[in-house]
Amino acid sequence: MQRQPSEVGYDLLLTILGSSPTKRDAKAYLDRFKPASPEAQAVQERKKAAFLDHLFKFPDQQEDASAEIQFDTSQRIHVALVKLRGVQKLSEEELLGVARTVVKLEQLGLVSTIVVDADLDQTGDILTWKQNMFTTVDRVVQAIEEEGGRARPLWNGLFGQSHRQVNNIISPFLLVAPLNRGHIPVIAPVAYDEDSCLHAISADEAMVALAKVFAPKSPSDGLSNLINDVSSAFLLDKIIIIDPLGGIPSEERKGRSHVFINLQQEYEDIKAQLMVDRRGKRQQNAIHLRNLQTVHACLAQLPSTSSALITTPSYTGAKGTANDPDPLIHNLLTDKPSFSSSLPVAGLRTPTTDTTIVRYGLPIAIHAGPQLSLVNGNIDLNRMIHLIEDSFRRKLDVERYLKRVEGNLAAIIIAGDYEGAAIITWENALKDGDDEIAYLDKFAVLQKSQGAGGVADVMFKSMLYTFPDEIIWRSRKNNPVNKWYFERAKGTYKLPESNWCLFYTGENAGVDRLQDYMNVARKVEGSWAD
Repeated sequence: MQRQPSEVGYDLLLTILGSSPTKRDAKAYLDRFKPASPEAQAVQERKKAAFLDHLFKFPDQQEDASAEIQFDTSQRIHVALVKLRGVQKLSEEELLGVARTVVKLEQLGLVSTIVVDADLDQTGDILTWKQNMFTTVDRVVQAIEEEGGRARPLWNGLFGQSHRQVNNIISPFLLVAPLNRGHIPVIAPVAYDEDSCLHAISADEAMVALAKVFAPKSPSDGLSNLINDVSSAFLLDKIIIIDPLGGIPSEERKGRSHVFINLQQEYEDIKAQLMVDRRGKRQQNAIHLRNLQTVHACLAQLPSTSSALITTPSYTGAKGTANDPDPLIHNLLTDKPSFSSSLPVAGLRTPTTDTTIVRYGLPIAIHAGPQLSLVNGNIDLNRMIHLIEDSFRRKLDVERYLKRVEGNLAAIIIAGDYEGAAIITWENALKDGDDEIAYLDKFAVLQKSQGAGGVADVMFKSMLYTFPDEIIWRSRKNNPVNKWYFERAKGTYKLPESNWCLFYTGENAGVDRLQDYMNVARKVEGSWAD
């Protein structure tokens, strides 16, 4: 029985409230998914109609039509590319839960394109395989429609194959037409070869081929107008993998999932870990590795704003309340994981999860060594000053600051293209002592990158990796960021007769060193021009 619109609307409202977006999250979501004015919407509808007509024309008729269907980039259709694995093993309740979330995503402005990965045996008769796959696809379609959505099965004709490699989408209009009408395509991973014979392909190959179609293009790519037009009309926001095994396992989290993965920094290390057979989980790790490689191949083609999410059917079908959040809805509304990846892994209050958020992310450069300098070396001083002043919204006394830190720099960590930085110095607790303590002198993130993309989390984790034994820092008692610091510190202390709050963390950091930490926090000179 199909759910009633009033029931679906009430359920969606509860889900949004349960995701608890902050004011900043809500503004970012509304800016990205704001509805068009009636006039703009009418223009877009006319362009959609012209676009569909354009797709159905022969290639030699398409070139002149491209000018009349240029889409307003702010009004492109937002798309999620979803791989749903192990459908045949899902209970009816689990599948309806997944379908319910897919329908909610569409109501919130994100239309899904689903590739069914049924784990069916591909070594036998292709006709038997096709029949089983089509039955599975039909089951997904029926679940979506039962939850109030509209779905369209795509049995074949979408993918082309040559030399056993899926290398193109031969019929983009099969995908575009249902998306333009608000229907959710549910795709069987099959492809035609050069002899027009149908073959089973992997869902991962299908995902990468589809991501290529949606990825931004330039004239130098040498692709057809057809493919260029698809990428101009749609914005691929999310890569989603719904897998019974859940997110990518983390060694430090004792087998539970990574919370957040910055691919440019962590991909090779995590891939190497998954290739090692630990505790007899070779088969499971092989599936995790395929998921990670698929996400990497997809995100590498997409804008930096795109992200991926790997989770389980049970998490996807969660009720969407504060006590039972739906990770897909939460991530769409906040563009963040359900909790921060830089929280202490062993912390009593740190949750565990089977959901992993992935971004292609930022490269992290860690500069260290006795000759480290802000002036002479690989650091762009002007950009570093701009970053610090933009982050703190204060003017730096550059001459006084350099006089204090030059000669005792321990490390400089730079995220991306100076989107964030951490400057760590060596400080002595006693004036003439030689007991050096790592001190976080500056932790800066550009205002435009604050609260998004996980820049602060990635930098903080890199800092702890570089200084695992002990590191301290201070912050003014009225600093609104202190809550974030409190959650990550092993210990804190409000310095008497001062406006400073002291923080410390690390494997060897402890209250027995508190006096030394206090001495450092008190003696560090200010660095601001005001």
